[in-house]
Amino acid sequence: MKLEDTLSPGAPAQTPSAVETNERAAGTLRRPSFAQLFSSELRTTTVVTTILFACSYVQPSRSITDVKVASVKKKLKDAGFARSVSRDDIRGGAVELGVDLDRHIANVIEALAARAGDLGLAGKPAP
Repeated sequence: MKLEDTLSPGAPAQTPSAVETNERAAGTLRRPSFAQLFSSELRTTTVVTTILFACSYVQPSRSITDVKVASVKKKLKDAGFARSVSRDDIRGGAVELGVDLDRHIANVIEALAARAGDLGLAGKPAP
């Protein structure tokens, strides 16, 4: 496959693997489950990341570096804040990773802060 083919509309996002090609030809190709697509680490941090983005956006600075674990835990208790985010999934994710909830939240804040500029979480520009 040429580079131009990958950049054109309708082109596959990646070249199909031999297994995918064989399963498609045999008619046995199935859509993978969410769990199959992502490792447990990625799956559990994705849910926390969602609420951390929301917490960042309500900070006056709009910066992830100003988000504190205690404020995130307080927001988790507010059912109206980021209501589509499953609190059970956040707690269960920490358990699944074998860390306490505070450490899990802190780890994700630290990772997001490291890429804050790329993610739009560096805050609003100074006036």
